[in-house]
Amino acid sequence: MIKKTFKIKIYDTSVEFIITKDILKTVNNIYKKHNTDYRYTDYININTLSHETFHAVMAITSDRASYEEENRAWLQGYIMQEIFNFLKTKDLTIA
Repeated sequence: MIKKTFKIKIYDTSVEFIITKDILKTVNNIYKKHNTDYRYTDYININTLSHETFHAVMAITSDRASYEEENRAWLQGYIMQEIFNFLKTKDLTIA
């Protein structure tokens, strides 16, 4: 399993990105540990990564009553860039 937590200081929160071979086991462990809803997919490409990141953006900004489109677009780009920077350090790519 490869895991990275990205801190988002401006929103005083973080996003956890996990790559694992056993998605159901990993998700069940997360549910038990945090008693929370996690977004996940059993495959990854640019579309699914962007899709799941969008859910994170909406949760973060809605929770803080930040409904400005530009704020959400900035956050989406920031999270995606952080993920791609992380993947690069691991010599991983997404098709």
